[in-house]
Amino acid sequence: MLRDHKPKWALAGLVVMMFAMQAHGLAHWSWSRPEIAAGEWWRWFTGHYVHLGLRHLLINVLGLLVLTKLFEGVLHPRHWVCLLVLLPMMISSAFWWRLPGLSTYVGLSGVLHGAYVSGAILMAAGRTERWTGLLLLGLGLAKLGTEGISGESAATGVWIGGPVLMESHQLGALAGGGLALFWLLFGLTRARQATKLVP
Repeated sequence: MLRDHKPKWALAGLVVMMFAMQAHGLAHWSWSRPEIAAGEWWRWFTGHYVHLGLRHLLINVLGLLVLTKLFEGVLHPRHWVCLLVLLPMMISSAFWWRLPGLSTYVGLSGVLHGAYVSGAILMAAGRTERWTGLLLLGLGLAKLGTEGISGESAATGVWIGGPVLMESHQLGALAGGGLALFWLLFGLTRARQATKLVP
């Protein structure tokens, strides 16, 4: 019985960790090119789990909870572990090499976009919800395309307290799609047991 609740406790622990890191201050955890170059390598990972402010944090926590419910039965706990660990590292690597002018970054939105695309691809590859998965994937790609054409939303930036880095969404989606294709290629899409991440 306790084992069945482990994923839920893990999710709750992650949310608590993000609030604790936020309370400790962005200066210690944000993705910062100068500090990373000086040897503070943890920022490669932690920058994705701190936010500009409480609004920014709350909207991303809400997004995470929605995704765990939306892709329940598609993205299993082991998939989520991979996504929440690997996506920050993959996105940060792309920041470092592909966006040399980027100095600082915070926020989970790139990871969320990666998880969304990954879940949509796995759903589309299944038998029972294929069309739903294709629809979700199409909507996600349309959103990314619209952002690529129109650029960042000034209103969103004002609301969360800073500019939105659209490249994080695009890079996250690419990374998440790559992980989903890897899982499909090697048959890693089924959980050993049907464990739910949220009630």
